[in-house]
Amino acid sequence: MKIKKGIGIHNSLHQKFGAVSINTGSCYADEQQRAPVVYGRVNFIPKFQDGAILPKSDWRPLSESEQKMLRPPKPSAHYNTIFLGELTEQQVQHLKELKLTDATTLEDIYALFRRNELVAKQLNDDLNVFLHNISGNKPYKFHCFGATYPNLASVSRLQKEHFPKDVRYLGLHNDCTSAMSIHTAQKFGNRISINLGKQAREFLFVNLSLKQAYNMIKKKSSSCAAQVDLITMPRIFFSLYPEYPVLKIKLNPYQYYIAPTNNCFHDAQTLGNQFLDITMIFFGTFFIS
Repeated sequence: MKIKKGIGIHNSLHQKFGAVSINTGSCYADEQQRAPVVYGRVNFIPKFQDGAILPKSDWRPLSESEQKMLRPPKPSAHYNTIFLGELTEQQVQHLKELKLTDATTLEDIYALFRRNELVAKQLNDDLNVFLHNISGNKPYKFHCFGATYPNLASVSRLQKEHFPKDVRYLGLHNDCTSAMSIHTAQKFGNRISINLGKQAREFLFVNLSLKQAYNMIKKKSSSCAAQVDLITMPRIFFSLYPEYPVLKIKLNPYQYYIAPTNNCFHDAQTLGNQFLDITMIFFGTFFIS
């Protein structure tokens, strides 16, 4: 199945579309072999939510026609475009001085910031200038640092179980709150996620807005469309369209994505990595012209 015109990519990475791969669709997590996660004293086989969906692993480079299809829509907006970019040399230097890549836990990350308050303030000031410039004077906020195990096919989870072996990962999903609906999801901003780790990480997404996905469900099955809500939508869509391609964006250290994660199916993975996956996430309404 070919991708449709939908959510596009505004790409400022030096790799350009070399950072983006495409596959032939998705399958249930239970149908894929699960690689063990071995990190320090942690050793477990990842578990998934019932009905979790993962992308197939038959990745390939984009064709020229697919690259054209993924160009930003006109008009481009925060809800229909994924922005890719890289931190400045000065921001990278601050991060290297903080030695965040030495962290092996989430607690280590905060400890390194406390230990280097001056550098942390300089980084914070630089990032705030950058975020202010791309926020269009709209409010934004720091959400969290992410600290994720390596070698995961899905990094997203709902629960905060104490033991890693008890976590159930989500797979491809859309973010949501009780305040939004399928038809209002595009009004709820986007997020920036910056890779602060030692290794590349991969952002996964389907280039359809929730409205587009809902209309495709409705076209194929009115009875399924009647069951759709923000929670059931991914499971229903992928059961009807398992052949719709998933896209994968490889983000090297100090590169970022800005994505409308309320308005598309997405996830991330750390397959093949050996070190802690570290991210810094802000919520806002970001846009790069």
